[in-house]
Amino acid sequence: MKRFVLLGLILLLAAPAFAQGPAFQATSLPRQVRGEGVTETMGDVVLLVTNGGATTVLKSGSTINIVYGGTVTSTPATATSVVNNQNVPVAGNSLVACTTAAGGAPVGCNYFVTISGAQLTISFLADWTITGAFQGFSVNNVRVDVSAFSAGQTINAYLSGVSIAPATNPITFTQPSVTVGLVSKPSLSQVAAVTAPSAGPTFTTSPISLLTCQVNAVATGTTTRAKITEQFPAALTSGGGAGLDENLFTANITPTNGTIIQMVVHNVPTGVSIVMTPFLATSATAAVTGALPALGLATQKAQIAASASGKNVSSNANITALLGAMGNTATLTGSGADQTFFIIVSGDSTATIEDLVVDFAASNAAAITPPAASLSLTVDVSLVPTGTVTSSFSPVVRFAATPLGTFTIGAYGNCTSLLLYPYVAANVAGFDTGLAIANTTKDVLSATYTASAQAGACTLTGYPSTWTADSTGLVTAVTAGTAVTMTTPSIPAGGTWAQSMGSTTAFGATGFVGYVFASCQFLDAHGFAFIVNGFGGGTVNVSHGYLPLILNPTASRVVPAGEALNN
Repeated sequence: MKRFVLLGLILLLAAPAFAQGPAFQATSLPRQVRGEGVTETMGDVVLLVTNGGATTVLKSGSTINIVYGGTVTSTPATATSVVNNQNVPVAGNSLVACTTAAGGAPVGCNYFVTISGAQLTISFLADWTITGAFQGFSVNNVRVDVSAFSAGQTINAYLSGVSIAPATNPITFTQPSVTVGLVSKPSLSQVAAVTAPSAGPTFTTSPISLLTCQVNAVATGTTTRAKITEQFPAALTSGGGAGLDENLFTANITPTNGTIIQMVVHNVPTGVSIVMTPFLATSATAAVTGALPALGLATQKAQIAASASGKNVSSNANITALLGAMGNTATLTGSGADQTFFIIVSGDSTATIEDLVVDFAASNAAAITPPAASLSLTVDVSLVPTGTVTSSFSPVVRFAATPLGTFTIGAYGNCTSLLLYPYVAANVAGFDTGLAIANTTKDVLSATYTASAQAGACTLTGYPSTWTADSTGLVTAVTAGTAVTMTTPSIPAGGTWAQSMGSTTAFGATGFVGYVFASCQFLDAHGFAFIVNGFGGGTVNVSHGYLPLILNPTASRVVPAGEALNN
């Protein structure tokens, strides 16, 4: 009996241990990501084996699949890496990423990564024995397009494994999914004007009045300040610091913890200059409303450059070419056309919510040509670059073309007057009309209330009509003709222009009868009309004078509002 017991014990000790596959415990520290992002970096997926031992083997030919909630926009060769977990290294089984030999065969490695749509696949090329519990690896720097997600949504990664030997070496997971991203949208708040302190710098929350119809209308030092607020710490950071996205921004600045903000400025007229100065400030502190910091990247944590061409940084290939030379400030010289500037943030705190503050200091040293209508100077703000993700550049930070907001930095009026003469006859059946227009921008009012002297011409636009009458003289039909125009000479402040319309080529030669608009390039125009007969000879026995109606040149005449006449 003792012999059989001893034999059984020997057989038990000699029995081979049974192989088993790894059971992974999956964890991730989800990252807050920008909802405008097309290439937002997800939290690392950490896979640790809970049943490690001499017989725990992940077989060659097996795969681990991670399916993300959105399309993966990384490129496996550069932007996605699978590494040994640094806290729990894999003893004797370092994972080595593949290089590609001639013909495309992977060499010099024991795994490689492929990406298709939302799925990242890790393929193992050699048996991997996991000798101890809680050894494993992490999947890092995976970028995902989150632009279709809404604010507050989470991005999950779903895990599965395909073993080459599922019966003996299955791959299992204690958690089928982990959360890798938390969406903030918008990542930067609607841009807004900054409230001025009771004592401090000279800036205003209301738009700069760039044009009050006189030369040098902008007071020296007048500034509008705007801010763009992070919705979470690091919203102004692309990638993970120096060495990733930021190094490709420009050859002139290598930022750490930064991103690019594009500003498209509209409607700055010729003659106006605006100096723009960006800086980072901590929210809820006096820094947002305080004086500008000392100029320099270390204090401003932001620099600015004009676009060398185009309105958008559309690809990493031309970032350096488009940004041009970075500086502490940039000067916009008005031309009426849209102008694009880029701000590069450097040194964004990843622990504190901050504001990107921009000062717009305006001045003009010459008269501004009045526009056809009053205009606002606006700035559209967006994250860039946008456009298609390409694998030829690494990294490939991208955003959806979603504006963050628009703010107004100034406004200028058209400084015009509009008169309506309801009835004008020019050399018709002996009748003629004399028109007079006075430029009253020179007056006797006190300095507080006086007009700013302007000179300008008036454009007269007439709309003629002809009538059909019956035998009794009753008008039975009205036919509108083709509009005619003429422009007066420049009328100086304090001057009056007067003219017999029958003596003009535009009106007199056509036998004009109808109404006339007079659009004058100065404020405070007033007029008079005088109708007489006997034009060209004969006795004058009919005369009549009237004042033209004064219209608001910027008011709407759209139905149903109609118009409101001032005088």
